[in-house]
Amino acid sequence: MDRIFPSAVVAGYEHLMPALTLPDAGDRHVLVAAIAGGANTLVTFNLRHLPVASLVPSGVEPIHPELFLLELLRRDEAVAAAAICWAVKRPARLDAITKLGLKELANYCRRLLGIPSGTLCPPG
Repeated sequence: MDRIFPSAVVAGYEHLMPALTLPDAGDRHVLVAAIAGGANTLVTFNLRHLPVASLVPSGVEPIHPELFLLELLRRDEAVAAAAICWAVKRPARLDAITKLGLKELANYCRRLLGIPSGTLCPPG
């Protein structure tokens, strides 16, 4: 990731770690990187180890990836439909999204695009 997306690298955050309390101390680096990077939202499947109550003092709000993506898609469904079609043509299928546990997102995308389960977007 460092080579492909160098602006995502966060350094010099180590001094913040001792002040953070999380259910799993091994996850502090994730929260510290979010704080040091100026994030106000932390998109994570690991809500159990990064709970709202532990993140409130830092000003960072945790959100499940499915909810985050659904909120983005609902802001502009035309743009969302185009983005989803682009993504599903690349080789990912909506079934792969379902297998990740993002069933509501996959069903939303199918409804939005009017395509049946397990098929790629029509050529466009």
